[in-house]
Amino acid sequence: DGVLICTHGLCRTRVELLARAMVAAKSGYGVLLYDSRSHGKSEKGVVSLGCHEANDVLGAIHYVLNRYEARPAPKIVLMGVSMGAVATLLAAAQSGQYVAIILDSPFSSIEDTVIDHTWLFFKLPRYPFTPLFLYWFNKFSGCDPRLVDSHLALKHLLPVPMLFIGSEGDRRIGPDVARHLYQESDSSSKRIKIFGKDVGHGAAYRLHPDIYAAVLVDFLDHALANGTSGAAAGAH
Repeated sequence: DGVLICTHGLCRTRVELLARAMVAAKSGYGVLLYDSRSHGKSEKGVVSLGCHEANDVLGAIHYVLNRYEARPAPKIVLMGVSMGAVATLLAAAQSGQYVAIILDSPFSSIEDTVIDHTWLFFKLPRYPFTPLFLYWFNKFSGCDPRLVDSHLALKHLLPVPMLFIGSEGDRRIGPDVARHLYQESDSSSKRIKIFGKDVGHGAAYRLHPDIYAAVLVDFLDHALANGTSGAAAGAH
């Protein structure tokens, strides 16, 4: 009755989550892997760092529910890495069709990410580069960058079990984002796992597969033990 929907990160494909999906499948859970727009084998679309990609997550939820149309709705768990984690958050804020969420290396907001990356990779100051990027992002993507905000989306989630994953060695995002989201979450059944300084952005499973797998399966087992699908509960 449990189905895990996996959403990959920017410039990745569904293969990024394949090994993690196999861990869940071997533990008896259903899994859906898919390529976000303009990634892998999916059709072209505007890449928007989570804004339009949230619709891909909603589409994946709709696809799973249609497969169970003549049966009780499955217990859907949403999982995403990096941009996929943010897209997952934005989609969950619009949907009630899930019983748990797993966020691996989410970023805080587009603005914060631009600030961090322009300095990290190019040593450029916040002004004028950040406002210029946000202006052109809005023009080309059709998305208001202020709405791609993990903290804002978190306020609109169902109070379901949540697992936050980060790493001390993540120079691109940093572990404090996961820590802050964990603290802000209203979930009464939330967990956080921060990996060490040897782990870079989104690399926790690749470097520590056994530990990651144990954390993932234990969370799924507990989250789905009593979880009820949003559809069955009449949420949202």
